Amino acid sequence: LVSEAGGTDLCLQDPGYEEDIVVESPLHVMTAVWMRDITFREAERSHGLSVAGEKDLRRLLPDWLGASALAFEPSAEAGRKVS
Repeated sequence: LVSEAGGTDLCLQDPGYEEDIVVESPLHVMTAVWMRDITFREAERSHGLSVAGEKDLRRLLPDWLGASALAFEPSAEAGRKVS
């Protein structure tokens, strides 16, 4: 992902920048975060998502990722689970 000027883009080819942060996660966990089935913080605490890099950038990452247009509002689906 490249985040600049308030926008975030997924790059299918390496744009050649040095990585500022590195995210490792099972695909189903990142999908659950994107669909707002779980929060980014829940994924870090309990579902195997890890982030390495500068603390300030790690803190901003959840805001950069956004959510799917198909995602439920967090309060609309209480109790949803990720396995």
